[in-house]
This record gives sequence, C-alpha cells and structure tokens, in this order.
Amino acid sequence: MDGPRFVFRHSFEPGGASFEPGGASFGPAGVITEIGLAVFGADFAALQPDDRRRAVQNLLAEHRLLLIWDSF
Repeated sequence: MDGPRFVFRHSFEPGGASFEPGGASFGPAGVITEIGLAVFGADFAALQPDDRRRAVQNLLAEHRLLLIWDSF
C-alpha cells in the first residue's frame, strides 16, 4: 500500500459505515465515486461516469490501494 490516504473501507450494507458522508452506496459506481472523491477531490464529481472509471483505473495501475469491502 502506498500510504494511509490509499486505504478505503466501503460497506455494501444499507446504513453501513463508510469514510464518505452518506453511508453506503451500492455497486461499482459507489466504490469508484468514494475512491475518486477521496483522492481527487470535489472536481471528480463533475466527471462523466466513464471518465471517473478511467481515472480510478489509472490510480489503481499507478498505486497500491487497500480496499476493504464490508458485506460484499
């Protein structure tokens, strides 16, 4: 892992804890959004879904992340 800023916990359970406000969001899009907002900031939200996915894919290719998926 490339540092504590690259540790993410995502719950797939309704009302589950998450590091992002708003709790759980289901599916791959929720995971991508959670990671993207944490690493790239609020501007990430303005990207189109394909651009979001591509940005997180590039991040995963360049850095080692720890993804903890609860209730997957």
